[in-house]
Amino acid sequence: MNTSWMPLLAAAFFFVLPATADPRRDGASIAAALNAAHHPLDACGGENLLDLAVPDGPFLSACQMHDACYRSGAKNQYDCDTDFLLDMRDACEISYPKQDKQVRHLTCMGAAQTYFLAVNSSVGSRHFNTGGTSGELAAHTQQRLLEDDRSDELRNCVTVKNTSGRKIAYQVRLHNQNGDWVDTEPDLGKAHLQPTASKRICVDTDRQPLEDWHTMGETYFITLKADDPDRFRLFGDLIDVDRIECDRATGQCVR
Repeated sequence: MNTSWMPLLAAAFFFVLPATADPRRDGASIAAALNAAHHPLDACGGENLLDLAVPDGPFLSACQMHDACYRSGAKNQYDCDTDFLLDMRDACEISYPKQDKQVRHLTCMGAAQTYFLAVNSSVGSRHFNTGGTSGELAAHTQQRLLEDDRSDELRNCVTVKNTSGRKIAYQVRLHNQNGDWVDTEPDLGKAHLQPTASKRICVDTDRQPLEDWHTMGETYFITLKADDPDRFRLFGDLIDVDRIECDRATGQCVR
């Protein structure tokens, strides 16, 4: 009997079985929550035309687990996405062993990275709807930048923390005492932070010809804006998630 087809059949059978969480990775309670969140229609592309546009290939089980992870709320988005990438890489190792099928193995690994980048994005954040949209302005440091012409500049560096359960894009804005906009960082685009991640961002008056240390007023404001994944619009997606008021004389800031 020709049994050369049996490994292929075994691999195919493995990937149509319902995905199950690994308690060795997740712990028993999280694994139970992930397994309970499975839906029979889970797949790499979902349903209808999207399912045709995003083929399952060897990743069906990984995609099913990823869908369940998003739905369960047992983990944050980055952990779900990272597990997804690891599961897809495991699938590549099983379906296309590197020692036997090097080209297909590399192609599969490239596809796994592409799928990961597709979900670890604003699109993925939109579907991870249990994560909320929040952020925090943490540690802050005020500086007075001395200029030769005595038009000293004001700079304040803050630590932006992603306190939500999903990947969020942020902007930090500086306002004078009247609430007028003075500076925004990053200049182009936004700072994309994974859940629990943080980044140091500085705003200042240096590039504003009408603003400097003296014109900011006795108090000034720093606001943190987040690109809310739930507000899918071409414009107006940014919402205020935190705000601090700073005393220019002391450099102290409070909410």
